[in-house]
Amino acid sequence: MNKKVFVVFFMCIIFGIQGLFAQEEFTWHLALVKDNQGLPLENDKPVNMNNDEKFSIELYSEKDCYAYIVVEQASGSLVTLKSQYIKAGEMLTTRELYFKEPFHGQEKFYVVVSYEEQKSLQRAIDAYKNDQSFRNTIMLQTALSEIKEPRGDNPGKPSAFGGSIRGEDAATEYSGSSAYKKTIIISH
Repeated sequence: MNKKVFVVFFMCIIFGIQGLFAQEEFTWHLALVKDNQGLPLENDKPVNMNNDEKFSIELYSEKDCYAYIVVEQASGSLVTLKSQYIKAGEMLTTRELYFKEPFHGQEKFYVVVSYEEQKSLQRAIDAYKNDQSFRNTIMLQTALSEIKEPRGDNPGKPSAFGGSIRGEDAATEYSGSSAYKKTIIISH
C-alpha cells in the first residue's frame, strides 16, 4: 500500500510542477487575401500569382501580441512591412501589395507572432532600416531563422477569420508555443 501511495503522490507532484511551467496556448489566424478571398496556406508550397495581382496579409489574435512581417524580395533585399504590438481582437493588415513587370521570381514573407517582444528581431529590423549593409542583412536573417515555424503544435488548419466576411475558410489557424514564424512563399 505504501508503494502505491508513494507513486500516486510522486505523480501528483510531477504533474503539478509541469502545470506551473506550462504555457497557455497561443492561437492566431493568418490570411493571404486576394480579391477579397483568403488563399490556402499549405505547408512549404508556394502560392502562385501573376504580376500586378493585388493581395494583402491579414493577422488576427484573440490575445495581445507582437507582430512582425518581413519580406525577402527575389533580389535578396529585405523590407519590413509591419513591426508592432497589436491588442487582442484587432486586425493587422498590410497595405495592398503587388509585383510589377518585368520581374519574376519568388518572394518570402516572414510573419512572426509572439506574446513577448522579440528584442533581437526588433534590433535587427532597426539596424537594417538604418543601414542595409551585408552585416545587418545577415543579422536580420539570423534573427528570423531563430524563431521556429509552427509545425509541432498545430501546424495550421482552415479557420473562419475573427468577424471577417471573407468566408468560412479564409484564414489558417496556428496554436501552441508563445512565438511562431510562418513563411509564405509567393512565386510570380
